[in-house]
Amino acid sequence: MKIRLFLLVIYSLISLQGQSQWNIDPSINTQVSVGSHNQSNCYIVTDGKKGAIMVWEDHRNDSTYSDIYSQRLNAEGYPIWTANGIPICTDTLSQKNEVIIDAGNGSAIIAWQDDRNGNADIYAQKVDSSGNLLWALNGVGVCTTSNNQRKPALTSDMNGGAIIAWEDSSSTSNVDIYANRIDANGILKWGSGGVSICSAINKQSNIKVRQDTKGGAIIGWQDFRNGLEYYVYAQRVDSTGALLWIANGVKVCPTGGGQTNPKLREDGQGGVYVGWQDKRSGGYDAYAQRLSASGTLLWNSLGVAVCNYLGNQSALDMSTEGINGAIISWKDNRTGIVQVYANKISPSGVLQWGTYGMLIATGINPNTVGDESGGVIITWQDSVNSGGTWNVYAQRIDSLGTKLWLNTGAPVATANGGQSSPKQVSTGDGGAIFCWQDKRSTTDLDVYAHHLFPSGLSYIETIEEYKKDKIIIACSPNPFQSDATISINSLDKIKTWTINVFDNTGQLVFTEIMNNTSSSKIDGNVLANGIYLYQAINNSEIIGSGKFVITK
Repeated sequence: MKIRLFLLVIYSLISLQGQSQWNIDPSINTQVSVGSHNQSNCYIVTDGKKGAIMVWEDHRNDSTYSDIYSQRLNAEGYPIWTANGIPICTDTLSQKNEVIIDAGNGSAIIAWQDDRNGNADIYAQKVDSSGNLLWALNGVGVCTTSNNQRKPALTSDMNGGAIIAWEDSSSTSNVDIYANRIDANGILKWGSGGVSICSAINKQSNIKVRQDTKGGAIIGWQDFRNGLEYYVYAQRVDSTGALLWIANGVKVCPTGGGQTNPKLREDGQGGVYVGWQDKRSGGYDAYAQRLSASGTLLWNSLGVAVCNYLGNQSALDMSTEGINGAIISWKDNRTGIVQVYANKISPSGVLQWGTYGMLIATGINPNTVGDESGGVIITWQDSVNSGGTWNVYAQRIDSLGTKLWLNTGAPVATANGGQSSPKQVSTGDGGAIFCWQDKRSTTDLDVYAHHLFPSGLSYIETIEEYKKDKIIIACSPNPFQSDATISINSLDKIKTWTINVFDNTGQLVFTEIMNNTSSSKIDGNVLANGIYLYQAINNSEIIGSGKFVITK
C-alpha cells in the first residue's frame, strides 16, 4: 500500500510538471517582472499553498523615483495577479526599502520607506490572495511625523496584522528605534507615532524583528550609544506596546565590540537566537547568543564563536524553522577566495558541524531557510564557476551536515548578464522557490524566479533515474565503536577517489586513495570518541560528504 501511494504521488507530480509554468532551464527561468527601467531589491514569502508572493522596487513609471510592486506565483509557477505585478504604492517621489511577511490565507503585509511627504515616512499595505489591496490606496501611514523614518522591519502579530519597527531620526547621528502594531484592518494600535523601543544617544540601526509567540515581538539592532563602536541590543514588546525588558534594551554581548549585522530567529520558546559579525579579534568573526523570553542570556556571556577562523566571516544569515537549534551561514574569505560556510548550533550553544563550520561553495550573499526536515536550503550568488558573471546556486543540507544536492550547488539562475541578491522561501517539502534581480537584458534589472524540487532538480525524475544520477556516499554502521565502512554507489562512473576524514577541529585524521573499489574501512579503535566529517574527492572536487560518530 505504501509503495502504491508513493508511486501515485510521483506520477501526480510528473503530471503536474507537464502542465507547469515553471521553466526548468536555469538559463531561462520564470519571468516575474520584466519591463522598462529597473525592477530590483526583491523579497519573497510563502502564499501558504506552495507558491510565493514577491515584492520589489520598480522604476517602470519613472527612471528616477521608485514604486512598490508585487506578484504571486502559484505552486506551478503561474502568475496569479496582473502580468508583471500589481502596484502596491505608486505615490509621488520614491517608495523603497520594502519588506514583506506572510499574513495568512494567501495574503501578505508589505511595509516600506516613503518620500511622498518630502521626508522619509513609513507606510504599509495588505494584499489578499487575489491581489486586492485591503487597506487605503497607496498604503496606511504607519508613522508620518516630522522626523525621518527609514528602513522598516516587520513580523506578524499572529492575528492577521503586523508589528513594524523602524529607524527614527532627527539627524544622521541621532537615530532611535520606534515600533507600531497595525491590525488586520489597517488600524494603528500603539498611537500615531508608535512606541519608543530605544532612545539611547547616538545611532541605533540595522533593525530585525521576530515573533515572540504571544502576539508581541522581539526587536534587535546594532547600537552606537557608547560613541566608540557598535554593540548588539534587543528588546521585547508585548501586543499592547509595553516594553518587557530593561529600558533601551538588553546588551546581547557585553564584551568585545564592533558587533554589526544582527540576525534574529525564533527559538520556539518565546525567545530568540541572535547571530552577528564581531570584530573583537580584529577581523570579522561570526558569533551567536540565545535570549530567553525574559531577556536572559542563555549561553556564555561572551557569545559562542560560530566561526573565528582566519580571514573575515560576515554577511550572516540563519534559520531555525523545524531545526533543533539554529543553522547559520556566512560569507568567508579564510582561503583568499570568497566562499559560503555554515554551522549548526544546538539549543544549548554547542557547535555541531566542527569548530569552524563546513564549506558550502564559492560565493557571497547567502540566504538560508529551513527545509522542514531539520536541515536547510542555502542560496547564494557565485562568479567563480561562471567565468566572472554572477549566477545563483543553492544547496540543501540535512541535520547532520550532509550535502544533499550537487556538491558545487544546484544551478538556480545561469543566464548571461548576471543575477544577484537571491532570496528564497521553502515550499514545505524540501524544495524552494527563489527570486532575484537579473540583468540578462544587459540594460535594466528585472525580477525572475525559479523552483527546485527536494532533489535539487527543477523537474521530477523517475526513482530509477534519480538513483542512477545521484552519487550517494554513506557510512555504516553509524554511530559505531570499532569499525565501519564508507562506500559510494558510483563505481561505474568513478574509478579513483580519495576518502578524507576530519575531526571536529578540522584536523585530517585519515586519508586513503581508492582504486576500483567502492568502499573504505574506518578503524574506530585508533580514533577518539566524537563526531567526524568524511569527504569523497575525485579530480580535486568533493563528490560527497557526511558525518559519523564514534561511541566506545
